[in-house]
Amino acid sequence: MLKRIKVETRLAAQTENGEDVIVTESAGTAVIDRDGLLLRYAEAENEGEAQLLLSDSIADLHRKGQVRSRMTFVEGRLLPMPYATPEGTYDFSLFTHSLRLSVSPVGGEFAAKYSLLAGGRQVSDNQLAVRWTFVE
Repeated sequence: MLKRIKVETRLAAQTENGEDVIVTESAGTAVIDRDGLLLRYAEAENEGEAQLLLSDSIADLHRKGQVRSRMTFVEGRLLPMPYATPEGTYDFSLFTHSLRLSVSPVGGEFAAKYSLLAGGRQVSDNQLAVRWTFVE
């Protein structure tokens, strides 16, 4: 079943230089079936789109635009995170400390706490929240 949604994302990144918080809002769609939930929404600042696949034990976030990346969240796992920009391609890793998914008749929320590593060295601790509401 395809539904229109309003999406709010909040990313808080803690580095050795302090904390940076980015909040965005956009419109998108949600496809719901028995295997999970697929959200697609615009990322204006990236001049592209994000696609977030959610199920009980895994979340997979693809960003397509000026920056292209794939973030796979599996609690307690360190996984590769390809990241491409107009300036070059980088090989990061992502360690998921926790993830949470809640869905209701009016919307839902995905939240993840994770660390980003470059060359095996931790570069940031992050909290990502994606909240959506269904639009009539």
